[in-house]
Amino acid sequence: MVAASSPISRMPPEYVTTDLYLSAFLCNKGVTLLALRRLGQKRVEFRFVACAQVHALLRLYWNGQPTPVVPWELFMCLRKLKNLSINKYE
Repeated sequence: MVAASSPISRMPPEYVTTDLYLSAFLCNKGVTLLALRRLGQKRVEFRFVACAQVHALLRLYWNGQPTPVVPWELFMCLRKLKNLSINKYE
């Protein structure tokens, strides 16, 4: 049992994915990126705050429902995530 005052109990729930394009979509929609970690030369783990917004966006993304995005903003999120994954090693 974890005590209520321990740091583990205060961590927000996370959604974890290695899908770069899904991560770019979530970032574009305003979901908070908590951390990223390189798992290998070409594999990166992205950690987001898990909330109702994330679950709603995941349903949109995986069901292929038309969702308005500004292409330039989406591509900038993709570029930002790629740069972070290259420059940051945990």
